[in-house]
Amino acid sequence: MEKIAIIGVGCRFPSADNPADFWELLSNKVDAIRELSSRPFDWGLLNEDSLVPTIGKSKNVWGGFLENIEYFEPNFFQISPKEAERMDPQQRLLLEVAWESLEDAGIVPSKELSATQTGVFLGASNYDYGLVLAKTKPPINAYNGIGTSLAIIANRLSYLLNLRGPSLVIDAACASSLVAIHYACESLLSGESNLCLAGGVSLILSPEATLSLFHAQMMAADGRCKTFDAAADGYVRGEGCGVVVLKRLSDALRDGDNIQGIIRGSAINQDGLSNGLTAPNGPAQQAVIRKALANAEVKPSQISYVETHGTGTPLGDSIEVNALKTVLMEDREANQPCWIGSVKTNIGHLEAASGIASLIKVVLSLKHGEIPANLNFKELNPYIKIKNTPIQIPIETQEWPAQEEARLAGVNAFGFGGTNAYLILEEAPPQVKSQNLRDRSCHLLTLSAKTELSLQGLVSRYQNHLDTEPDQEIANICYTANTGREHFQHRLAVVAESKEQLREKLATFATDQENTALFSNQVSKKRPKIAFLFTGEGSQYINMGRQLYENQPIFRQTIEQCNEILSPYLEHSLLDILYPDQAGEEIPSLLDQTAYSQPALFAFEYALYQLWQSWGIKPKAVMGYDVGEYVAATVAGVFSLEDGLKLIAHRGQLMRQLPSGGDMVSVANEVTYNKPQIKLVSSVTGNLADEEIIKAQYWVNHLSQEVQSAISMETLHQLGHKVFLEIGAKPILLDMQPQYQEDDSKGLWLPSLRPGMDEWQVMLSSLGQLYVGGANVDWSGFERDYERQKVPLPTYVFQRERYWVETDNISPRKQYLPKNSNIHPLLGQKIRLAGSQEHRFESELSIAELAYLNHHRVFDKPVLPATAYLEMALAAGANVFKSDNLILENVNIYQALIFSEDRDKTVQIVLKALGHDNYKFEIFSFSTEENLENQAFTLHASGNVLKGKEKPEIEAVNLSDLQREYTDKVPMESLYRELENQGMIYGESFQAVKSLGKNQDKVLGLIELSPELDQEAAKYQIHPALLDSCLHSVYALNLDQDRVDSLALYLPIKINRLKLYRSSSSKLWTQAGISYKDPKHQEISNSDALLFDDNGVVVAEVEGLIGKRVSREAFLNVLQKLELEQQATISTENTQIWQQIKTADKSDRLELLTAYLQEQVGRILGYKGSQLPNLEQNFFEMGMDSLMVMELRNKIQTDLRVDIHIPTLMEEANILAISSKLGHQLASINITQTVEPENNNQFHLPNVKDSNWIEIEI
Repeated sequence: MEKIAIIGVGCRFPSADNPADFWELLSNKVDAIRELSSRPFDWGLLNEDSLVPTIGKSKNVWGGFLENIEYFEPNFFQISPKEAERMDPQQRLLLEVAWESLEDAGIVPSKELSATQTGVFLGASNYDYGLVLAKTKPPINAYNGIGTSLAIIANRLSYLLNLRGPSLVIDAACASSLVAIHYACESLLSGESNLCLAGGVSLILSPEATLSLFHAQMMAADGRCKTFDAAADGYVRGEGCGVVVLKRLSDALRDGDNIQGIIRGSAINQDGLSNGLTAPNGPAQQAVIRKALANAEVKPSQISYVETHGTGTPLGDSIEVNALKTVLMEDREANQPCWIGSVKTNIGHLEAASGIASLIKVVLSLKHGEIPANLNFKELNPYIKIKNTPIQIPIETQEWPAQEEARLAGVNAFGFGGTNAYLILEEAPPQVKSQNLRDRSCHLLTLSAKTELSLQGLVSRYQNHLDTEPDQEIANICYTANTGREHFQHRLAVVAESKEQLREKLATFATDQENTALFSNQVSKKRPKIAFLFTGEGSQYINMGRQLYENQPIFRQTIEQCNEILSPYLEHSLLDILYPDQAGEEIPSLLDQTAYSQPALFAFEYALYQLWQSWGIKPKAVMGYDVGEYVAATVAGVFSLEDGLKLIAHRGQLMRQLPSGGDMVSVANEVTYNKPQIKLVSSVTGNLADEEIIKAQYWVNHLSQEVQSAISMETLHQLGHKVFLEIGAKPILLDMQPQYQEDDSKGLWLPSLRPGMDEWQVMLSSLGQLYVGGANVDWSGFERDYERQKVPLPTYVFQRERYWVETDNISPRKQYLPKNSNIHPLLGQKIRLAGSQEHRFESELSIAELAYLNHHRVFDKPVLPATAYLEMALAAGANVFKSDNLILENVNIYQALIFSEDRDKTVQIVLKALGHDNYKFEIFSFSTEENLENQAFTLHASGNVLKGKEKPEIEAVNLSDLQREYTDKVPMESLYRELENQGMIYGESFQAVKSLGKNQDKVLGLIELSPELDQEAAKYQIHPALLDSCLHSVYALNLDQDRVDSLALYLPIKINRLKLYRSSSSKLWTQAGISYKDPKHQEISNSDALLFDDNGVVVAEVEGLIGKRVSREAFLNVLQKLELEQQATISTENTQIWQQIKTADKSDRLELLTAYLQEQVGRILGYKGSQLPNLEQNFFEMGMDSLMVMELRNKIQTDLRVDIHIPTLMEEANILAISSKLGHQLASINITQTVEPENNNQFHLPNVKDSNWIEIEI
């Protein structure tokens, strides 16, 4: 069976923040148990329990505790502060430790793991933070659920890193993390995963579990695990987190990973029906050990150490050790000791994380060749029978000498519900030191972080690391840091020849001293546009690039390739010209002859270009001076390398002979030319190359043309290039531009080489400056030609802040009327009014309670449909008249009712008697102001409701005849799509038109409610979704499928009459038509509709539905104004921002919008104090989710009176981009004028001139 390699380790244990600290703790026999004192905890519950012992002078909890578990850096993990506060600290801790394990493995998640079959297998069982949230009663929000779910501990890591393999949390009590590692290994062996992160986490945040364990008599009275000792009386709880990065051994060897240990095999089983649910079972433990040995193909006698479960209970310790003895003593010689120990004596019992703590201890022990002492051991438990056997307990640190065969160890973990796990570890294979015969003369180290403070902390860690790890080579340190870390915005690069020099230069950064070989910068999101400048003749010298030729295979191979291509054209070898000592003779004079200098410069610069490109430094534009233009053209793809070298070789010879140029013409005509593949600036014209550059004559004339270097540089500037890298042996072009170099705003000017200076020093200095300038360096390509080893290095320095729910954050609950007493879904309850003849009904309406209302949206805002007012009036009439035969007359609709996404609306309908069987009705809504005295109400609709005739004459229609008349079928998807384009968004519940035919004047449609609403229809007189669909079907008359925006919107403002003969079902037919007061301009519409059932019996009639035509823009403005008016209060602050923006100059408006957005985004994300979000960081990276985006969008609509689409806010948006977009939108609607719709009275009708037509005052 294939072995599994452990290639990365991360941990946070009591008094140990990383594996190095953990080994210091173990090797120095540190007891990390202490009192719990400095964190939020329910002390009252603890003190009330009589079983909690008083140790010393206080009643307290002892354990292995972590420091500062309330602190976290959410922005690093793209989590908002608002969400972080509701996240279980176990989730937060796991994210940090998992990240550290990947850094320890030298893995860059975004490049190596994203979208790969990487699995996450974690053990966890504590739910304490959920108890904390429940006890402190903070307002529940959307993040409580995912914040306290155990499953999310694994799932969030997979989400963050975009991992596509299995992702799960295993709860097997105290065996959880070792069982998780077992299943991770199985996933790797089966091919289900190619890499796994495995481990566990456990934190003690609430006293309930501790109290239960005291009652179960599992806790040690003195707060210590006395494993194997006669005084053992229970365990002490501990906290921690550990994660290992696992890979198949063959893959790890192939990839050159730093293998820290090997998992040979593992097994798990269950006690089954034994002598007690929580009692350990010896035979089951023996069975699991034997199974793991068989899986690992290991003999019992080969195991020389076992990290036991060893909790310190008298019964559990003896059963475990005796089971180990029974198995491991088989075929063991007396001189083959097997040591046993328990890390719980150092840090307590980490429960779900205990197995990973044990495993990491063994990995470190194998690495250092020592077995740490087992603490708190004085006298052997009399039930443990190991006297006169090779099984020994280390009282002091023991050497663990290497043997001919690899050392092997076992790890035990048992869950108190009977799950057993056993794992066999093997020491890592010895690392073979790299043999780089010709390495670089100096090296480049890069460090980065998300904040300046983190970068400073990382520099400090590296300084300390260089002091404490004397055996690590500088080349491997730089290799691991460059290739094995994510590269963030705050960057540092330093060039050094040795570790001592590296330490000195890092010290200058820490003290803010000037250093010419150290560079730092905060890079922009926008990558720099790099231009390559190719040097001309006069830059050549003997041995230019000699160090590169000797130490850099890509450079050497390219020079040799050019030499081979040039051999037919040159009398002497190019290599002899460039590096004459190789030929045994010096011929420096030839390099100054154009016949050799020009081909030599071409080959040299082309080799430099290939080297830079192999490091990921690729130009967006190229420009060449003199000979350099031939290289630039080759790089741009104008001609091939072979043709370029042919041209330059003949050019050099012709310039020496000074002929008429005829030979150059013939050579140039032999070349194949292509259009440039990247921007190429002609040094002849100074402009971007045009069609002339792919003609032979251009290159013939090139000999005699004057070089326009200044114009060429200006052209590159105009193209937006601010980084200039000279590809040549001397920075001649850079030195020709002093006016640019003196002005930093003009860009960054970098050489490849400088005569007389160490070539690697110059190259790496330029590469370092490119890196801190934001260039995307290919670090794997940079190290491709050298044998390197990954080494352990310092991990990221998090900038944590406190995120914890406040215990006094208790808010009162709103008292709602009981829903089960509602007499109607929209009416709610009837209110008894003493001394009044009015009939009044009140309801709490919400889109959460009546989900179909959420399907009627205008510009994505939920708006109560006008048909709901009609239904409320009909239902109220039915309640008063005790009849379904009803008439509504003179119904006026004044103002739309806009729902909040998360609040109910209080709505009342009032009926006042006008005469016999005739009432006036009015429908109001109340503002959301909590203080009742401050609540305002809004009138939405009014009219008359009358009782119909006892025996009305009900018309019937011939449905079959009608269907033959309406043969022009309307595609409903087109109708609803066009309505949505105009801002009317009908969701599934309101898309009830199932089929629709039309003729010139009318439509005939089948209207049927969705299955979800079908069973609700009986509760209504006529369901609002059904009636609305009957009425909006008339829009089909004006639908033009070949033209976008063919429909005009009409806002309903009046209904002359609606007759209802009986309550309807969930299915109706409608025949509807429309006419206009002024057919030419069609500003006012008048619709009629006849509603009937499948038998043609008329159910209802609508006469004179009056609509006012409104443009999309005016419609949006009306809606925004109404939403603002219907809010409870408008803050002075937001009124001020609107006034400021209205009156500001255009130049100041963007600044105001940026400041406004920065404040609002910070508020929504949960930033506290003076913290503000980064202007350039996209919302997704900040941790903004869809709920927060919706809140931001609504806030913008309220404060700034403009709409912004949700996708715009979700797709890579940041504060600067949205500020700019808002600025453009505000400019387009001329905000210096009062922002009003085309007619602000569409919902208010002061002058109704007659019953058929209305005029609206403007």
